[in-house]
Amino acid sequence: CWEFARRYSQDVLRLAPRFRGDGKNYGNAIYAANMVLGMISMRVDGDIKSATRHLLAASETPSAEIPTYLSMRLPTALLKYRGMDQREAVIKYLERCGRTMDRPDIRFLEDAQKLRKGIMPIWYQYQIAKLK
Repeated sequence: CWEFARRYSQDVLRLAPRFRGDGKNYGNAIYAANMVLGMISMRVDGDIKSATRHLLAASETPSAEIPTYLSMRLPTALLKYRGMDQREAVIKYLERCGRTMDRPDIRFLEDAQKLRKGIMPIWYQYQIAKLK
């Protein structure tokens, strides 16, 4: 299952440049592919640096409309490691998303400020509680 997801996500990233003019579908595809590859990097490969790169690549996606179930899993997984590099990457992800995405259920910029103060956002606490 993971290898299919990896292959299909890599195919999306390879083929996507042909469809730049497809507005939100283009952005959604790039975003989802990077988030899936980031989770695979974390869970299958144990490669935190690659997961971080995919998170940041997802946050640079133009005009994506990200689904809630996909938006905070990788940031939560990275924050669990509590490394400064991962925390800074998640903050950067939140700030970038906050400038380009309108999500009433996620306060990207507010959550980035909380993380800078060492306060874990509610979505992190919720995801961690679900895992227990």
